[in-house]
Amino acid sequence: RTVVIGTDQFDQFMRENDLYDFVTTDHDDIEINERFLQGQLPRELWDDLRFIYSDQIKPLAVRSSSIFEDSLFQPFAGVFSTYMLPNSHPDLDVRINQLISAIKLVYASTYLKLARSYAETLGISLGESSMAVVIQEVVGQVHGERYYPNFSGIAASYNYYPLGKHLQPEDRIAFAALGLGKTVVDGGLSRRFSPKRPKVNIFASIEDEIGSSQSSFFAVRLSQEERINLDQGEYSFLESCSLRDAIEDKTLGEVADTYDPQGGRLTSGFWDEEAGAPVVTFNRQLKYDTFPLAAIINRVLQLGEEAMGCPVEVEFAGDFSPEKGEMSTFRLLQLRPFLEHEETMMIEDLDLPDEKLFVSSSVVSGYRSISDIQDIVYAKPEDFDLTQTVEMVDEIMALNRTLVEGSSPYILIGPGRWGTCERHLGIPVVWSDINGARVIMEVDLENFQVDHSQGSHFFHNISSAGIPYFYIKHNSATDFLDWDWLESLDLISEGRYFRHVRTKKPLTVIANGKKRSGKIIKPK
Repeated sequence: RTVVIGTDQFDQFMRENDLYDFVTTDHDDIEINERFLQGQLPRELWDDLRFIYSDQIKPLAVRSSSIFEDSLFQPFAGVFSTYMLPNSHPDLDVRINQLISAIKLVYASTYLKLARSYAETLGISLGESSMAVVIQEVVGQVHGERYYPNFSGIAASYNYYPLGKHLQPEDRIAFAALGLGKTVVDGGLSRRFSPKRPKVNIFASIEDEIGSSQSSFFAVRLSQEERINLDQGEYSFLESCSLRDAIEDKTLGEVADTYDPQGGRLTSGFWDEEAGAPVVTFNRQLKYDTFPLAAIINRVLQLGEEAMGCPVEVEFAGDFSPEKGEMSTFRLLQLRPFLEHEETMMIEDLDLPDEKLFVSSSVVSGYRSISDIQDIVYAKPEDFDLTQTVEMVDEIMALNRTLVEGSSPYILIGPGRWGTCERHLGIPVVWSDINGARVIMEVDLENFQVDHSQGSHFFHNISSAGIPYFYIKHNSATDFLDWDWLESLDLISEGRYFRHVRTKKPLTVIANGKKRSGKIIKPK
């Protein structure tokens, strides 16, 4: 069941609570959230929600639906808030108050720091924004004090980073995970596959497959707490769970294989812990067709492309039937356009000798040229510590603020995934922490190699904003970053984790994602 609260209710809420004037002045996120929570929604909306949800006790997802969020040319995917509510308290008044608070906080997210910084990057005014709210029953099943689906994920019409020679960009891309979709959209580990060619093996070895597999998942915590915790925000009722929890819930049978360390092989399904360790692969669906997951996703993308007239991205979730004869389910949660920013190339994709290049990559998104960047901020490889990625955020945020205030666009370089929710995969920034970057690069280090970003909201919005995204694989035969040249540049500042350097003349960036060619040319 889905309920939509129209934009007229947002406008009425803003007017009657004098919030339009409030948001034009400078306030931090806490002040904005608190002020919106103090506002009163129209009485008739209270009554309608109380009537609709008086006998509903399934968890609810309270999502934003802004005129910008699903815009054809400037999508804001993941920029505004989504609140997962357990909707399980025995007192109806408590459940309705939680729902009302979540609606107000979704409204407030229009004006929080993350949305403001992204709007600034796109050169648009949030004063033009108008917010609808979508309330959906969360797909899933109850497992003790947890609630989550057997699978969820995201899929897109175009694969910017096809692996190997067997997949093409037009073969599409999908990411699936056990539990709530937050694992995927926040850049966590998940199962990557082509909806058109799901049986293509993208892993060089079983060890690679295990290393890329999901190790945790998100669930709604069926809590009896009465209020949303503002400090925890969207995580107020979310629980990060381990595969040990999934073993206890008996939810791995259809999505995982069993790894036998003695034989060094994977066997289909996971039913007995004594037989080996679980590895989340979705091989039963992708290779053995126990459920047509890839075919459904491929068809949904095809229909979305025909309806929208452009590439699309979808979010989905579902459950496998626990008993024979029962129907498994696939639920389409969202569909939005996914248009990569394009502009006329001012410079041809030149064939230059390696010594003239700072960076060359065959794994790149974007289609543009940039020739006004002199500043580079990079994580110091020799000081990169995987246990300190959260601490790195404050340092990069301060550097970003200085460069933005000085109107200095910059190239940002770091190991692992930018914007991930899992600190062991990279540096967990949000967009407002690095909104001055005009080129973003993920690099492998000898002792730290992670599959690159693509399925997250973070990646979606960077691509849509026209920011070239490069990936440099360790020991690649063709791709490289000239570290020696980088370290020879004039040092502007150095912190514990990052260096800021500057070239004497501007660099030239050429990103041609369609030809799988990205180059950054050294100044002459």
